[in-house]
Amino acid sequence: MSMPQKEAGNSAGSAENNASYGTGLEQAAAVLIALGEDAASRVISHLPTGKIVPLTNNMNTSKTVNRGMLRHVLKRLMTSLEESPVLMPDSFVADILHQALGDERARGVLSGRSSPVQERLMWLEPESVASMIRDENPQLQAVVLASMEPEFSAIVIKMLAPSRQKEVALKLSQLKEIPAASLDTISELLDRHDMGVAGGQSVNGIGRMAEMLNYLDAEVSSSLLQRIEEFDSDLAESIVSQRLNIDHLLQLNPQHLRVIIESMETDVLAMALKGLPTMRLEAVFECMSRRAASFLRDEMQSLGTVRISQVRKARDEMIAVARNLEEEELIELSLGNEATVS
Repeated sequence: MSMPQKEAGNSAGSAENNASYGTGLEQAAAVLIALGEDAASRVISHLPTGKIVPLTNNMNTSKTVNRGMLRHVLKRLMTSLEESPVLMPDSFVADILHQALGDERARGVLSGRSSPVQERLMWLEPESVASMIRDENPQLQAVVLASMEPEFSAIVIKMLAPSRQKEVALKLSQLKEIPAASLDTISELLDRHDMGVAGGQSVNGIGRMAEMLNYLDAEVSSSLLQRIEEFDSDLAESIVSQRLNIDHLLQLNPQHLRVIIESMETDVLAMALKGLPTMRLEAVFECMSRRAASFLRDEMQSLGTVRISQVRKARDEMIAVARNLEEEELIELSLGNEATVS
């Protein structure tokens, strides 16, 4: 019976010792103050609205941090972490893959659709790929570009002869699947670089072409689109409709993204951002003042559960705003790095 009494005594002593350093709210405020502005703002962004007001009020009245309290709180936190299992959110792997690889490649990895040829191509420099396919037929060149990330296929196509670029762009836009025979041919080319082989698989040629255009400068992308429109206006319209989406907008230069955000009604912006991973939302919040970001978070939370059709409508409106701003030459929607002169 002595052991439980001793443990009870220790627990009571620990509670008394903890109380001597203030309330839990005061201790939490001290930690946030010590973390600094950037880290503290990230922590607060994950807290329920009802917890934020009393916590920040306490921070305002505290002003300074007692180092003894801080050491005590951090020691308790480390002890708690050592005794508790580390839990990984269900979306953790998907979120880091989308952030590191981009949507297209992340979806391929998560679903197991990425072929050995695709995985190997991504390790080649664009210059090596351009050299490898320079003398191949336009159809095979289009298949190779469809197997690459749009950011890099945009570099490769610019290295091809101007007369060939338009033909390859047209072939790429018409692709609906990558034939096994074409991949066999590509694998033979890749053998020279100690690459593997792969089987046939489906591919969204329109989507690939749309994404690739996003990485090209305005003059080149307009020229390629014009060539496709001359051949098939419906095909060109489909490419344009897929060229812009919410993920593309969130990857824009922060300065341009800020212009789009400031041109949006808050309620429409909040609806357009519903359902996006926290890491994607950071691109928006970092373009705003802390007060505006906090207001937007509250607006999103107040929406509750919404219909997908409402989100799509809001995103279409955001895309329309972005297109209008580009027409007014207030922003640039290209993700590529255009050359500059001084």
